[in-house]
Amino acid sequence: MTEGGDAINPLGTHWIDLGDSYGIHGTIEPKSIGKSESAGCVRMRNEDVVEVYNFLVKGSEVVIRP
Repeated sequence: MTEGGDAINPLGTHWIDLGDSYGIHGTIEPKSIGKSESAGCVRMRNEDVVEVYNFLVKGSEVVIRP
């Protein structure tokens, strides 16, 4: 298992916990974004998840729509 921020961490640079083992996270495989290749998490480009991470505060409501 790799630490957060490690260049080889498959979850990319950030993890935003949504509960029940679901989250929004970066990825080291950007070609996998938008494909059903995970256990239900939302994958984003690392630079995009950093932007989202930086404006959320603990307790923020996150709504995910198709």
